[in-house]
Amino acid sequence: MAELPYRQGVNAFVIDDNNAFLLVHKQNYGEGQWDAPGGGLETGENPETGILRELEEELGTNAFKILKKSRIINKFEWPQESQEVGIKKYGIHYRGQEKHQFLIKFTGNKDSVRLQESEIKTIKWVSLAELEQHMVFENQWNIAKETLQDLGFDV
Repeated sequence: MAELPYRQGVNAFVIDDNNAFLLVHKQNYGEGQWDAPGGGLETGENPETGILRELEEELGTNAFKILKKSRIINKFEWPQESQEVGIKKYGIHYRGQEKHQFLIKFTGNKDSVRLQESEIKTIKWVSLAELEQHMVFENQWNIAKETLQDLGFDV
């Protein structure tokens, strides 16, 4: 397991003009499970290009501007069943993922967002104070908090 590679990925803390944060509820998530938008990098793709591509794919708009890239990389192991799905989906056995994280400004009209329904059930905008209650996966809030502090937020 230790010799297996990590899949490279990206995620974004997307804020609007009121500093509300965008959260996504993915199709495979249970009730009350939310995350920052993002996904995997394509072969040879740099994180900056990848995050903008992922946001446009998932949200149907390119109204995003990178404000800052975090120094914090969210590196985690996948459970065995997720590794098996990875083999079927990517043809490569990954041990987990390394996600580069960004602060992104949404510059568009929220009515222009068109969800990629194959991946995203719904979205919501929440305040910084509300973020923690939406981060229910193991260690999700701890990583988010550390990343947000690195990006300049007082959390």
